Amino acid sequence: NPMELPDYIKVLTREKIQKNKVLVRVENLSSKDDQSFSLHMPDLFQGQKVVSIQEMTLDGNVAKSISRRFSWTPESNEIPSAWDELNRNAVKTGEEKYEDMDVNIPPGFIKTYLVSF
Repeated sequence: NPMELPDYIKVLTREKIQKNKVLVRVENLSSKDDQSFSLHMPDLFQGQKVVSIQEMTLDGNVAKSISRRFSWTPESNEIPSAWDELNRNAVKTGEEKYEDMDVNIPPGFIKTYLVSF
């Protein structure tokens, strides 16, 4: 039997993208500042052993830990090349995983996770 979520929490996506990986998008529809929701991810997958969770960008293509917002140099209006950006980010590994399997969804946010089994 599926886990019951509060009515302001919606699972928007539960898409199997590999044999042992599922992309999950969860939205917190609340507009109340104090209604942040903590979700124990394995509760969404009862009967399956969740090995790791990794937060992704909204489109699900890039690990959130290695993505960066668009940046430019305000003084000169220069936009760094993609190559510079990649080299600057090369140090980050993207292996930021949630050991405790709990994720927090703040009010008004959609969070995307890659769940591995």
